[in-house]
Amino acid sequence: MSAKFNEGLVERSYHAVWERHFSTLLSANGFETFVPGVEEVHVGFDLGFARNNSSYKFTGDQFFEWMKNRIAGTTSPDSAFLYAYFYQYKLTEKVGNLSKIKDKETRDTLIGAFGYVAGANSFRAKLDTRRNVYAKGTKIRPFSQHEALCRLARVKGADVSYCTPRFLESTGIPPEPKRKLTDLNVVPVINGTPELNDGKVHYLYYENLFGKNPTWCSAPLHATLRNDPPVPRLISPLNLLRMMKANFTGEDGPVEIDYSEIEITDVDLSKDRFLEYLHALPTCTRIVNFGLPDVR
Repeated sequence: MSAKFNEGLVERSYHAVWERHFSTLLSANGFETFVPGVEEVHVGFDLGFARNNSSYKFTGDQFFEWMKNRIAGTTSPDSAFLYAYFYQYKLTEKVGNLSKIKDKETRDTLIGAFGYVAGANSFRAKLDTRRNVYAKGTKIRPFSQHEALCRLARVKGADVSYCTPRFLESTGIPPEPKRKLTDLNVVPVINGTPELNDGKVHYLYYENLFGKNPTWCSAPLHATLRNDPPVPRLISPLNLLRMMKANFTGEDGPVEIDYSEIEITDVDLSKDRFLEYLHALPTCTRIVNFGLPDVR
């Protein structure tokens, strides 16, 4: 008997595909994989890949406790992440005829403002926007799953997305050798994503199965489809300048530099000094010169 088609099965089927992606991309830097258990009621995601700031030494339990605290208090400026990617899976379902959707606001806005075709099929993924109970009904979530994801997206260094398959239960999951990340519609959750915390039923709509015209509903607002797998920004502009300064001043250090110890002053931010740092980099360093004048 085949496994029941659900979010968990899709997630497990693509876990190794995500791991191959991040292993190829980050082999020199390393990363940790996080799969929450009971913690999911607080953090909202199914699967995470992260590299921690070296000043944070987490066990798995400590990591989720830190996450819960940051989701509850989103104003904290610090972060344990150099980069982190979090995914929540949702199944895609077919909407037979858009003009027959019961929610008038959703129907009229999708057709009128967003250009969906009234008599055509559309597709959607149901979002978890209600604060459900857990622990055998003795506790209630502090946030809905969707709201937790929105709050997680505010954590510095966190990249949060929904994953919805480009296949339905009727067609089934592609065979293992043919699975690839482009089998999934990946929709980022960002600061502007509506939290949809009114207790009503909400969906992520698409104009077709391949994620065209993604829209947060039922108060429709454009979403964004990420066509390519994510590439971490491994170094911030500030840390890039610190690296350039360390190279210019000949401050040799360990392979993994603690950039926070390199002071940046107003002089370092001047154009002339920046160009000195830029042109002192080894010729093998791949850095784009955005039309800056050659001061050598």
